[in-house]
Amino acid sequence: MDDIFLHNVHWEVNEKRCPMYLTQILEVDPAWLGEDWDESQREEVDEDMCLAYLHRRRTIKLLQDVRDAIGADVFQQVWLHFDSIRNAGFDLVDVLFTPTHALINREAWLEGGGEGEEEEEEEEEE
Repeated sequence: MDDIFLHNVHWEVNEKRCPMYLTQILEVDPAWLGEDWDESQREEVDEDMCLAYLHRRRTIKLLQDVRDAIGADVFQQVWLHFDSIRNAGFDLVDVLFTPTHALINREAWLEGGGEGEEEEEEEEEE
């Protein structure tokens, strides 16, 4: 295998690796696109939708980091004082309560043994 693609190998189980395409994340983390997304919309999912979600999560994470750095009280004062921040597309609730510790929740995938692992093991044995 070409070394350029090694960051994609076993990304489903290794949090230090990433998928080749953002749309693949839904195979491992069905809730990746947020609570407003449901399985019936799967055919509508494209790279642009996933990229927008990735940027949303990244921006919320950066806002959370700023809040941690300057303190909750100062952050709330800035939030209330500046319309440009308050109207940037995020609710304060989003900033406070969106979990950003991990981009992809692999727990269900790992607990279920992961789909397709058996096929990979069979191919390795041959």
